[in-house]
Amino acid sequence: MMSFERFGIGLILVLLCTLTISAQSCDWTGAWNTSFGRLELRQSGPDVIGSYDNDQGRLLGTISKSGLVGTWSEAPTYLPPDDAGDVELNFTDGCNGFEGRWRYGSSGPWWTDWTGEKISTPISSLPSINRSGIDGANITDVCELG
Repeated sequence: MMSFERFGIGLILVLLCTLTISAQSCDWTGAWNTSFGRLELRQSGPDVIGSYDNDQGRLLGTISKSGLVGTWSEAPTYLPPDDAGDVELNFTDGCNGFEGRWRYGSSGPWWTDWTGEKISTPISSLPSINRSGIDGANITDVCELG
């Protein structure tokens, strides 16, 4: 009985590791049809930048074990508490979809109504990403929430 329990625990650990690896190997780059309109994302290493239709929205994030963690911001101010906050998006459907949650600012209730489906891969309209920021601007300057 003891070896069966070890086998079961080992199998669970292998499955969890596999899920983590596959989420990190997915690429966010592309156009997405989402519950907030079209979303275009570009991934460079662990960094992701994007824009979406709703209120001229912007998204900045980094890759996490399960997907993407970052911030969203929208016109007119692009600042919290009314026009910016946290976002978490997790891959579904073999990297071709996501389910996400977002909130205003960095506290308060999460809204779980951001879903999307990838509709294409090449994106050329977004700025390039490098470690110093977006097209030379510091990432923290572009998306300061506080």
